[in-house]
Parts: sequence; C-alpha cells; structure tokens
Amino acid sequence: MRRALAGAVHLPRLLAIPALRGHREHSTLISAATYSPWRVDADFLAVYDVVADSTLLDEMRLYELWRLAGQVGGLGGDAIEVGCWRGGAGCLVARRVAGHSPGARTFLCDTFAGVVKAGAHDPTYVGGEHADASADGVRALARRLGLDSVEVLEGVFPEDTGPAVADRRFSFVHMDLDVYQGSRDAFAWLRPRLLVGAVVVFDDYGFALTGGARTFVDELEGDPDFVIVHNLNGHAVVVRRAATATVADAPAGGPPS
Repeated sequence: MRRALAGAVHLPRLLAIPALRGHREHSTLISAATYSPWRVDADFLAVYDVVADSTLLDEMRLYELWRLAGQVGGLGGDAIEVGCWRGGAGCLVARRVAGHSPGARTFLCDTFAGVVKAGAHDPTYVGGEHADASADGVRALARRLGLDSVEVLEGVFPEDTGPAVADRRFSFVHMDLDVYQGSRDAFAWLRPRLLVGAVVVFDDYGFALTGGARTFVDELEGDPDFVIVHNLNGHAVVVRRAATATVADAPAGGPPS
C-alpha cells in the first residue's frame, strides 16, 4: 500500500491542474523523469519493508543511500550516520555496507534526547525535537535485520561519542542533524577521517525547515577537496576528491592507526 501511494501522483496529472501549468516551484512540481528503480529493486524493497516505520525518509532518498553505500565498498573503511533517530535509514545503510564490505562496521549516532545545537542559523528548530527514539530501539531494529556490524553511540557527536571512533576511517557518511552548528561540528571532526572517494550525504539540504543545514553545505562550495551535488530529492551529496586535511586538524579524538 505504501509503495502504491508513493507512485499514485505523476507529473501529467499535476500539469492537468490549470493553476500548476508553467509552475516550476520545486516544492510542488514532480520531476518529469519517470525512472523509479526503487520500486523494482527486490533487495532494497525487502529491507525497506522492515525499516520504513523507523525513518522519516521517503523511498527515493532511502534508495539513494542504498545505492551510494554500495558504490563505495571498494574503498574500505566504515560507515557512520550522525542523527539516526529510530535507526531506519542507518540500518538500511548498514545492510548495504555489510553486503559489499565484509568486516566494515556502521556506527549510528544520536543523542536520543532530541536535536541539540539549534541556533540563529536555524529557521524552525529550537532544540529537543525528535526525542521520541531510543538506543535500544535502534539495536532491536538492527537485530531484526540480522546485523552484527552495527554499533549505536549515544550522546552528542563528536563531543561525547567521537572518541569511540577516533581511530576509524570512513567511506560513507549520512548526516541528518537538522541544524547548522551540529552539521558544522560533525563534518569538521569527520573531514580528516574521510577516505578519498568517500561520500557524505546531507539529508536536510533541500527542506525549508532545515535551512541551517543547507547554509552549512553552501559554505563548502568552492572547497577544492570536495565535489558537491544538490539533488531534487532534498539531498546534498558531497564526495571527497582530495585528502589535504590531517587528523591533527580535527577538533577531537586521537590519530587513526
């Protein structure tokens, strides 16, 4: 039923509404592209059906995470999600990583007390939102998927939980922190630990409620170390193309081994 509803509205039906003809506002116009591989990818759908009630992401964004996490498997390194809520997206990523990178681990980080570090850059968040989740709930979801490669880190990242992964290198990162300062702090800490070719997906880029996260990603424009792609699904995808920073530049944690 969920998949049927997701595919129920298409561009021709929207353009049949006179008020929308010629309208190009992203928030109301669905792309004319009709290729929707997430609807026929049996492996993805099997995992999606388990995690769908534990994530706020739609099928399109989840499928992008699924595909990208599979494409960086040859780099080595681990995966990390900062801001995992109930673990749906993170466990989906972990399942994909486990299938392509045996031995890799996926770290799912959250305060489990709601959003922190909201500030002047954030148009709607004030702090404490999305507190309706627990570390035990995320661990239970990982067990349902048969994942023994998932580690849940509870606390503010990186101040509280960064030391637990200070010796890790990462090939895939999902950032879902909603706010400017949280995104900035987490990315600064992770930056010297990103492998060349690593992918960082910012979930919050394209949404009005999370303008602070978008402001931070926009600040990365022109940085020679990264390629940035802004997708119409709301994601910003940042790819590391050079490794000029060192772990000594990171704000916390010891050097990788």
